[in-house]
Amino acid sequence: MMRAWELMKETFFRKNYIPAVHVLGALFYVLLGLLPIRHSLELGAFLFIFSGCVLPLILSQGIFGDDIASGCIRVVLTKPMSFATPYAWRVAGLCLQCCLQLAAGSIVLLVIHYMGNKGSVSHLLRFNGLSLLMFGCLATLSTTLSTFINGGRNSLVIIFGALVVVVLNKALAEVSGHVAVGVKGIIKYAMPPAELLWTAGNTGPSGKDVLLLCCHAAGLGLIYAAIGISILSRREFPCEREY
Repeated sequence: MMRAWELMKETFFRKNYIPAVHVLGALFYVLLGLLPIRHSLELGAFLFIFSGCVLPLILSQGIFGDDIASGCIRVVLTKPMSFATPYAWRVAGLCLQCCLQLAAGSIVLLVIHYMGNKGSVSHLLRFNGLSLLMFGCLATLSTTLSTFINGGRNSLVIIFGALVVVVLNKALAEVSGHVAVGVKGIIKYAMPPAELLWTAGNTGPSGKDVLLLCCHAAGLGLIYAAIGISILSRREFPCEREY
């Protein structure tokens, strides 16, 4: 357990800007109280946008890339440990940071609602769960990308890929045919399910739909993680930083 805790704790302090990100995240929720928010607007949507979609890309930047480039991962993996262990506990450390940010954000949004009579918190708990699912998918995908993209550019690749997916999805919206249907299916079910989770947060899914969403998001996360662990097991790690 000590090794697991050290690997999780490492994700909090491996970059100098990470503590500042959490402080700025809390300030983001505080500043929402200064906006003229309609009483019908669901405040939990802000949790999904920041903690679910933005936060994992910031926290996971170069999470394995820096270790591979510097050769530091050799020090970790010379101990009797499978490649799945550092991957799993680093992702767990990211998810722990997400939980703390969701808790802080939820408290601030509740205060804004009850003290300022702004927005709605009727679906706040639902958006907490959906945000955590979205965070997990993006965190595992970004972590996997960091195993073969050096320089901490894994987050930028996801942002660029998301823009491409949005444009492609719009372009294929009115297109029929097997190829178009197949591409739209890949976008909808193989990519991180941002649209599915966002729709679920705003429409209120049934218990069966919630279970399917959880299985889908968890399944994607496991697939992304399996790919990353497989890549790690096949990498040759240098003893010195590559220039």
